[in-house]
Amino acid sequence: MFRIARGLMRHKVGSVAVIAFAVVMFTRSEEKPYAPSSPWAADAPVQVAQAQDDSMVDKAVDGVTSYLDEKGLNPLSAKQEHADSWTSATSAFDR
Repeated sequence: MFRIARGLMRHKVGSVAVIAFAVVMFTRSEEKPYAPSSPWAADAPVQVAQAQDDSMVDKAVDGVTSYLDEKGLNPLSAKQEHADSWTSATSAFDR
């Protein structure tokens, strides 16, 4: 036991290096995510506001599209009708 203690005392730097290496290699440390020092830091992550399910814009868009569907003026359905008519016209021209 005294020989081990005497060997450690003679080789302080080497024994500390071996012990430090063993501690580093055999201990698991969970990596912590990077956190800036303040929310106003230049590299702080940008927080984006989450939209609510029933926002005023969604209600307005739904109201306008339902009104246009009732009147037959919905541009999305008109677009599909015109695309179909052009497709049929080009197919008739090819014949």
